[in-house]
Amino acid sequence: MQIKSMEIKKELYAKIKNAVKKELEKETALLFSGGLDSTIIGKILVDLGSHVLPITVGFKNSEDMLIAQKVSKLLFKKHVSVYLTKEIVEETIPRVIEITKQNDIVTISVGCVVFNAAKYASMLGYKTIFTGTGGDEIFAGYASHEKALEKGWEAVHKECQIRLKNIKKDVERDTRLCEYFGLKVKAPFLDKEVVDLALKIHPSLKISKDEKKIILREIAKDIGVPEIVYLRKKKAAQYGSGVQKIIKKLAKENGFKTISEYLNNVYKK
Repeated sequence: MQIKSMEIKKELYAKIKNAVKKELEKETALLFSGGLDSTIIGKILVDLGSHVLPITVGFKNSEDMLIAQKVSKLLFKKHVSVYLTKEIVEETIPRVIEITKQNDIVTISVGCVVFNAAKYASMLGYKTIFTGTGGDEIFAGYASHEKALEKGWEAVHKECQIRLKNIKKDVERDTRLCEYFGLKVKAPFLDKEVVDLALKIHPSLKISKDEKKIILREIAKDIGVPEIVYLRKKKAAQYGSGVQKIIKKLAKENGFKTISEYLNNVYKK
């Protein structure tokens, strides 16, 4: 089993690297959270000779920001921190709603991050931005995969398929927000060859009772990604950036009982 696992890991890394290579640009931006997926993509870009500008969006002392800054010093020559404030988030929300035509909390909170990253990348003249989108879906990175594990390996596999099918909304969100600023989104984890292989990998190489995205963490370790990344637990962008916490605060300050009511009111306006 160990030999087979090593062979699969080697093949998977080759597929991911090739997916990045197919979209390679001499200079590109990277939506960088300091998490496993975006760091792997960033490391491969650097190894392939691309001049990468990692852009991290969040509040000054948010988890994503602090981790990303540490990792960037180890992996990248440059790094941009786009600091959010409550005022910036409040101004960004209606823009995200207008562009995406959606007003649910995940779209808006993650959208605030993507919007401001794309805006900054565009200001600096970049035409492309790489993301780690898709890694959680096909490599069992969500709490729903943990829940599925209680039912067995087939349930985990089905959850990966369901998550992959539902990612269309996330892709549309990122695409619309980035295209608004003239940027093309590159998501190597959603490359057909990567997805096809990922869905053939046995769930036991992806998740256990103690860990998620196992095979990606091993690949990260093998290619020289810092330990602070491949040992880090997943933190969704809306939480790691601190945005959702601020949206909740804005809803309360504006007299709404729930975030949903607040966003619906913004949407109507």
